[in-house]
Amino acid sequence: MKSQFVAGTLGLALVAGMAGCGSGGWTQWTGSGSNGHWYQIDATRSDWETASARVTGQGHYLVTITSAAEEQFIISSFLSGDNALKVFWIGANDKAVSGAFQWVTGEPFSYTDWKDLEPSGDGPYLCINWNAVRGDPAGQWNDAPNAGTTGYDNGANDGPYAAIVESNTEP
Repeated sequence: MKSQFVAGTLGLALVAGMAGCGSGGWTQWTGSGSNGHWYQIDATRSDWETASARVTGQGHYLVTITSAAEEQFIISSFLSGDNALKVFWIGANDKAVSGAFQWVTGEPFSYTDWKDLEPSGDGPYLCINWNAVRGDPAGQWNDAPNAGTTGYDNGANDGPYAAIVESNTEP
């Protein structure tokens, strides 16, 4: 199932491209301010390195969020309903230089949406929505170890995590 996310001047809408949308379907971000890329959730829970290698092997990459508009698309499309309180890997790390996060694509790491007091040095990998279980706004970022975190919030945000995947071209 493929669908399009249309960003317009009056708001945002998800427009289904076919009937029968199920989990794992690709959604294209289109319209004003979009990049035309395709996105989906990879529901396989794994550590960051495994998730990144798996999606790269399929010709995609862990999502890179380079603008507020792109993040709003991600939140609206993937961090609602059953996924509102779930944590997902996204495509950045600071393995090369601690504290200097980089996108897996090499794009400039200029837009951020860190949770207050983050990054905290908990790990070199980036996840999204970690604090939603605490009532914080959807989509905020947190650094985490490769396998995700454990022991917080009665296990509600324990790793490993699923991932949000991006593709420059139609999969």
